[in-house]
Amino acid sequence: MESFKINVIVQGSEIAFTYRQDNISHLWLGVVVDECQTIEGHVHACSAEECLDELVPFLERLGDVVSVTETSKKSQAAENLRRRLKLAS
Repeated sequence: MESFKINVIVQGSEIAFTYRQDNISHLWLGVVVDECQTIEGHVHACSAEECLDELVPFLERLGDVVSVTETSKKSQAAENLRRRLKLAS
């Protein structure tokens, strides 16, 4: 099961989230806000694009997203998220 970690900065606060795709195409999404609050969700999705369909509105509700970076270079998830949020690369 491949796992990706993405860091997102929203209005000065850094949010780290990881997602991994299991063999039945469910995406597990965990979002850590500040270090004491964790939000986890189980997203039924067939692709990373469908995961972003769930994630983008969540991030937009939190505030203005400043940057998106990813620890894994094998995935296009951070780039796709930047595109969906209309951020510069």
